[in-house]
Amino acid sequence: HNEEHVAATRKTAPDQGQLLRATAYLCAIQLIADLAGFTHSPNSSDRVLRLNAVPNSEGLPLGEALTSRLFKTVGRDVFAPVHRTVAEFLAARCLADRLQDKLTLRRVRALICGSDSGIVSGMRGLAGWLASTSSAARATFVRLDSLGVLLYGDARNFSIAEKSALM
Repeated sequence: HNEEHVAATRKTAPDQGQLLRATAYLCAIQLIADLAGFTHSPNSSDRVLRLNAVPNSEGLPLGEALTSRLFKTVGRDVFAPVHRTVAEFLAARCLADRLQDKLTLRRVRALICGSDSGIVSGMRGLAGWLASTSSAARATFVRLDSLGVLLYGDARNFSIAEKSALM
């Protein structure tokens, strides 16, 4: 039952791309749902989600993601991202990927904005990174929280017009 022993004796290593997608997916869930972490235990406490309760239609290696170095143990069988900034960056990558496929920008705004249509303060880092990683979401989040995009994101890949709008 030792997670480190299971990870050390695994016969085949998971695909690194799939592992990163699983990690990003878990980070997005954790931030949006305001969770303290994930657990394998059937007796989970408040703000801790059991891993087998996470929807996983893509068959991502969620268990292996929790044993990666991008997660740390924060309690007895409770795993959380190593740092909030790492979680925000990975969650933004997950949402940016899903914006290209099946997720709408309207739904993302519903997840991270408050009733006043402004970005919830705890989601500013996620929104900043999302503006940096998704050209489809960039104009919307620059309009909603330009300071958050500037402070928490990376405007290096913005066009001159997008940088002007940001300023």
